[in-house]
Parts: sequence; structure tokens; C-alpha cells
Amino acid sequence: ISVTVGTGDLADGGALIQTAGEAKDVGFAAGLVSITGGLASADSESGSLGGTVMVTAGASSAVGSDVSGNGGDVLVAGGYAAGAVGGSIQLLSGFSSATSSGDVQVLTANSGATGVSGGILLETGSALQSNSGDIVLAVGTSFYGLGGAAAITAGAAPTSKGGAIGLTTGTGVTSGDMSLTVGVGSDVGGKLELTAGTSEGADRIGGLLIATAGAATNSEGSVGGALILTGGASSALDTLGAGGDIIATGGAAEQGDGGNVQILTGASTLASSGDLAMGTADSGTAGNSGNVIIDTGYSAVGTAGNISMTVGATETFYGGNVYMTAGTTTADDVSGGAVMVTAGSGTSMNGGAGGALAFAAGQGNGGAGGAVAVSGGLSTLN
Repeated sequence: ISVTVGTGDLADGGALIQTAGEAKDVGFAAGLVSITGGLASADSESGSLGGTVMVTAGASSAVGSDVSGNGGDVLVAGGYAAGAVGGSIQLLSGFSSATSSGDVQVLTANSGATGVSGGILLETGSALQSNSGDIVLAVGTSFYGLGGAAAITAGAAPTSKGGAIGLTTGTGVTSGDMSLTVGVGSDVGGKLELTAGTSEGADRIGGLLIATAGAATNSEGSVGGALILTGGASSALDTLGAGGDIIATGGAAEQGDGGNVQILTGASTLASSGDLAMGTADSGTAGNSGNVIIDTGYSAVGTAGNISMTVGATETFYGGNVYMTAGTTTADDVSGGAVMVTAGSGTSMNGGAGGALAFAAGQGNGGAGGAVAVSGGLSTLN
């Protein structure tokens, strides 16, 4: 069956309108408009294809780029409702009782010689007194195979800058949260990787990876957000279970210097700068508390790195102190921890000399220099 509207030689082409019947009485639905492709009823193993339903807007043969020469649009709109919920729109691929269900593809056509390819906009409507609608991208569950992947990839540009991906939560009195969570694995939990872009050009720099907590911009009593890095917990009840590590490593280099690792507390315009606290947690009922190890690397040709501990200078008050205190013990018949300061050995048999050990008190330009006191420990025994 072919239904064709006549051509308009000097005016618009004729319209083709199909409208179902109106229902005026209470409790009845208006008429349905159903367009269904033809049934392929052959029962042979070679099969036959069901009929396709095509909805195609009209083409335009206009040569110019004026808007009046655009191709026709395809509009699909749910029905309006004066008091209840408006009509929905569903795009559902075909079901197969034996193999795969059909795909759903939403594509824009390639651009011409000078234009841009069309965009894809997914946007829910605004709401005056209730919640605005959600956008949910969810991959179906697979009971025996692999779960389907969800991929969002920005456009490539071989001769220019590639497209960006922006994920932004909604603004409000309290802005929306953003959560990146890997699914639970009954065997192994999945990885969460954040990797900045690789640079392949000469004398170029790889992409930055920046993690910054939220700023507090109000001038009265506001506190900036914290940045928390926590290794994964372990719920194992045996000694083989251990909490996850936190590893911060500067980038490696072939010929130049390796990347630095810097930990710097926050500055303050009027008050104190932030503290830097490094400590291990208390032990459990059977183990030892963790060690604190500060160690510079081995050097095969150059000088091994120094360890420098320096208290900052002040212009208005006493200089800061340096404290080194070994551990105290309350156990019977054991001694407190020792403080050992040992200069480096020179192990070469050809002029290798040991390093010096120097204790010097501070200089006093307008008063006495600092004292050096070395004393043995006191004993409360008679």
C-alpha cells in the first residue's frame, strides 16, 4: 500500500496527517496509532527478515547554506496531559528468544565539507516544586558472561586539540556530590585508575593530574575541604590479611632527574601555617607499632642524598626547638629506647675516612651563645 501526497510546483508540498480518534467520555482512551513492519512467518532454518519501519524526514535539494534550505526534522513527542503525567517515549529494540536482542543506535550524520557534525543532547526538563528528572546510563546484568562496558570517549583531533570530557554536579545550597565507585567483586575488586594524558612530542610535558579539595570562599569562619587518601581496609581475621598501602612515587626518568615528592602544609596570611604530622598508628594487642623510616637512595657515581632537619627562622620570638626522644617503656627488667647518632663509615682501604660528628650550640650576637649539655640518665634506685 502506497500513500503519496502530491507535489507542490509553486508552493509547499502537501501534508500527510494521520490522527487517531478522540475520546470524549470519562474513563476511555483516545485511539491508538500503530505502525508495524511486516511479519516474516517462514519457519525454515535459513530464516527471513521482519519488515523494517523507516521514518525519514524530507530531503532538501537547496544548494545554499540558508536555514530555509535545511533538511526536514523528525519530531517525536509524548502526549500532553493537563492534570496527570505526560506521555512517555520508549525506544526498545527487538527481543529474541534464541540469540541477542537488537541494538539501539543514536547517531548524527557526518558533516559536509565545511560544517560540523551534529551534536547529541540528553537533557531532562526543569521542575518548579519537585525534583527534576534523572539521567541514568545503566548496562544490563549478565548472569553467565561478562558484564557490559560503559564507555564515554571524547572526539579525536589528529591535527588539533582532542575533545574534553566534563562531569559537573548541580549547584545549589549544597552542591551535588560526585562519586566514582568500582563495583564489588566476590573474588577481586576492580581497579580505579586516573591517568593523565601521554605526550609524544619533543620537548613537551605529559598531562597534569590534579586533585584539589573544594575552596571555602565566605569571609566568616569557613573551612576549606579536606583531601583524604586512605588505603583499603581488610576484614580478614588471620595474619595474612593486611590493609592496603598508600604509595606516592615521583616519575622516573631515563637521562634527567627523577620527579620530586613534595609534602607542603597550607600557608596563612595572618595566622599559623599548617602542621605536618607523620606517625604510625598504635599497634594491636599482639603486634608492634609501625616504624618511621626516612632514607635517601643509593648513589653509584654521585653523592648520596642528604637528610636535613631545619627549624624555620623567626623575627619576633624564640627560635623553634628540635626534639629527638626515644621510646619510654613501663615493662619490668627492660630499658627505654636508645638514641643513636652515628656518622658515616669510610670503608675504602685507600684513604677512606669516617664522617665527622659535630655538636654545636647556637651563636649569640647580642648575648651568650647556647650551651651544650651531655648527661647520663638518672636512676631512682639507691
